[in-house]
Amino acid sequence: LEITPLANGVYQQMKQGDVINVGPLTISCIGPANGGRYGRTNPDSLNFVLQYGSRRMLFTGDYAASGNINKVYKELCSNVDVLKFPHHGSPPYQIGDVAIQTTNPEYILMPSDLHNVQVYRFVHGNGCDTKQENILSMKDGHVVILTDGGDYLEARTQQNPADYAPKDN
Repeated sequence: LEITPLANGVYQQMKQGDVINVGPLTISCIGPANGGRYGRTNPDSLNFVLQYGSRRMLFTGDYAASGNINKVYKELCSNVDVLKFPHHGSPPYQIGDVAIQTTNPEYILMPSDLHNVQVYRFVHGNGCDTKQENILSMKDGHVVILTDGGDYLEARTQQNPADYAPKDN
């Protein structure tokens, strides 16, 4: 995919309810409702779902909009394939018990170098089926998620992101 900047050079931060389609990729912003207050606090973090074919990935930033995950966007957020765990993956968790049950992700990405045991206990204590080896942190190096939008979904660790960059023609 190639994304071209807007001709007038004006960019606007997404807010709850905004949807962007880029070819077969859909990006749906599920929070915060007001678009954040200058991005200075954790609740200002954007929460969005990337959807490619039947595959969905929920990125929560530093704070999960749990009420939106549970209620407003429950269908979109139910049983996601990948969840970027909110904040740094350390307690107190910035995602509610019902929200983690709703997402029930196959893979969890943690933006820290913490061990995944605590998060595993949290998600399993709330009824999720996520396997411990599918909870990946910075200790696993760069993680690349591959999918065809259908049956194929794979998380590769210790990857060089440059190996996946578009090639010049």
